[in-house]
Amino acid sequence: MTAAVIKKQLDSVGYSSRDDEARKIINSSTPTQLQSMDAKSVLLLILELRTGWISDDDNNALDRLKKHSQFQPVPDAITFAIDLLKNSMKTDPRVKAELAKKYVTQIYAAEEKRLSTLEQWGIDGDTIGRGQLSNDSYQDVTNKANYLGEFEKFLTHIYIERFLDRKHPLSGIDFTRRYTLFDPSTNEVRIPPNYQCIIHGTELAIRHKDLEDFVVAAYLTLKLNSSFRNPARPRDDALKIGVGVYHGMFGSIRDSQIYTKNDINWAPIEADLLARGGIKKDVAAMRDHINYIYEVIR
Repeated sequence: MTAAVIKKQLDSVGYSSRDDEARKIINSSTPTQLQSMDAKSVLLLILELRTGWISDDDNNALDRLKKHSQFQPVPDAITFAIDLLKNSMKTDPRVKAELAKKYVTQIYAAEEKRLSTLEQWGIDGDTIGRGQLSNDSYQDVTNKANYLGEFEKFLTHIYIERFLDRKHPLSGIDFTRRYTLFDPSTNEVRIPPNYQCIIHGTELAIRHKDLEDFVVAAYLTLKLNSSFRNPARPRDDALKIGVGVYHGMFGSIRDSQIYTKNDINWAPIEADLLARGGIKKDVAAMRDHINYIYEVIR
């Protein structure tokens, strides 16, 4: 049953009977029909069941929709994000073979070790969050040419999954707040306008680590796409360069590539970075940056 058909059926009854009609649609549909309902269809039904006074019958209908819906709980947000990125036509085939949850978790661990005292106190620098990304990084991820479509799929699934769970706070939020997450005229998910919305929370994005997991995984994927684009570059070298660029080392790596007349292999780049200290001529800092790379890809 399409969203248009469901809306027409809901609109055919009076306002006070819309929840009754939503229950009727859910209870008369087969499990296969419920599973085939898209996000807009499911949202239309949820909104009727969670608006106003909520009866036991409403809860039972919601539970049936939850049981058979395609929007089942994801056991692991990072893995879910990586699966979406692997299935994207925008991801380099060699990168698809490399993407793994461990790289995201190891980025988090490496960044946590390097937080400044102020950052540990909650005072942000130029980058924020567990993956220490900037708003520019977020805008790169959500660019239509990059991973906006995949992020929309991710958000839609995560939000609807929570709407369907009566124990989750999102299932109980009022009608107006729910519409800060989805456009009421289209029932399409709203994309948070900046990274601060995700990390610190605003009306447009309930603060949730799952959303950050996608952004970090997607930004890493963008950098790996660029690094693996050269077919002559070996796999290990491409990984190191990609992670280095994620970590903000693009200028120093590019400088070393030019200086060594080599943009394929990592070993001469690393040797030069340690010898000259990158564009800031800081050997100690560069040694730590290179340690970061090895901590992430180990």
